[in-house]
Amino acid sequence: MDLRKGARTEGPDSSTKAGVILGAARDGDYYFDHGDFVICAENTLFRVHKFILSRDSSIFMDMFVIGKSTEDGATDETSVLVSDTTEAFRALLWVLYSLLFLYYTVLDMN
Repeated sequence: MDLRKGARTEGPDSSTKAGVILGAARDGDYYFDHGDFVICAENTLFRVHKFILSRDSSIFMDMFVIGKSTEDGATDETSVLVSDTTEAFRALLWVLYSLLFLYYTVLDMN
């Protein structure tokens, strides 16, 4: 997973601004109002929880701990760009959030 912040250029017709591709849409499933971190995969924005990302990923854990700017990923405009496809990143989030749901379901059953 390649994590990048800031503008990127992918050709003469692409336009970006402050880390987000202009015209990027918010994901219908993984853009949470109470999320605290915004990631852009292709042309889709995901607003998720740092806790969920860092719990199972040393890449994200290191990124959040090593003293990165608190503005990186704080808003749509400062979203962190990833090289994954929208579908691949959505699948990753499905696994991460499903594990959390399963954990709390098991706790409720006990």
